[in-house]
Amino acid sequence: MAEVRASGVDWTHYSGNAWIGCTEAGPGCSACYARAMMADRLHLVEWGAGKPRKKVKGFVQKVRKANREALKAGERRRFFINPHADLFDNEVPDGWRHEVFDIMKTAGTLDFILVTKRIGNAARMLPDDWGYGYTNAWLMATMVNQQEVDRDMPKLERIPVIVKGLSIEPILGEIDLSAYLHILDWVIIGGQSAQIGGEAPVKAEHRWVRKLIDQCLAAGIAVYFKQWGTGDGGIRGGHLIDGAEIRQFPLKNSRRCLGCGCHDLHACLTDRGGCHWATRNLCSSCTSKSGEAA
Repeated sequence: MAEVRASGVDWTHYSGNAWIGCTEAGPGCSACYARAMMADRLHLVEWGAGKPRKKVKGFVQKVRKANREALKAGERRRFFINPHADLFDNEVPDGWRHEVFDIMKTAGTLDFILVTKRIGNAARMLPDDWGYGYTNAWLMATMVNQQEVDRDMPKLERIPVIVKGLSIEPILGEIDLSAYLHILDWVIIGGQSAQIGGEAPVKAEHRWVRKLIDQCLAAGIAVYFKQWGTGDGGIRGGHLIDGAEIRQFPLKNSRRCLGCGCHDLHACLTDRGGCHWATRNLCSSCTSKSGEAA
């Protein structure tokens, strides 16, 4: 059976914006698809510092619908929050972020993927009840060259989260992750694609991608190679490397609670200690909440 997908982003089942708009935050923004689509093409928002972000109606309803669908299907599904914005943008009211975190806590059948170019802001913008990390939250920091990796990986390391990863998209040079492999659960790699009216994209070189993939796989880190981007023999979006498809996800071999997302590597922490498996798909915390016998 084909996998359900209601997003144009191929590593998630669903995606949705709580708001749109952003400001360039580094070299990876030079051919920003979000700006090209939302600002330059559709004119839905102005882009840049000091420009108001636009709140999106229907975000909460979209999350609830996705959660109902996943629950009905009896499987966990992924939801990418803010593909056209940054959750940790310091030009966004704190209340907007709180609304996102609040709906995440009620949608336990979804794993929420938070991707940010502002990992330095994340620690102070997380909610007070974040604790060791929501059991259905994955945090991905975007870093596109070695300078950003060396500067920002220590910031990512300090944040408690269930799945911790890197989005190296677009990859703009050779990157060595050897000093940081112990931090990571997932690495997404992708080349840069041209945008209408934008700068010429940087070509993703084979040796850059091959080195990263080999490093991660040797360390047991899930790797998702998304695309070469524009520039690899004129093929836009091709994603095979040396004839192989490498599209892995974290926690593949971990049992996940259908109710809250806790798993073999991270139990719910309660006053009585950690939860345990009560049924095949539910932990003891969720069965207690639902009134079922554990």
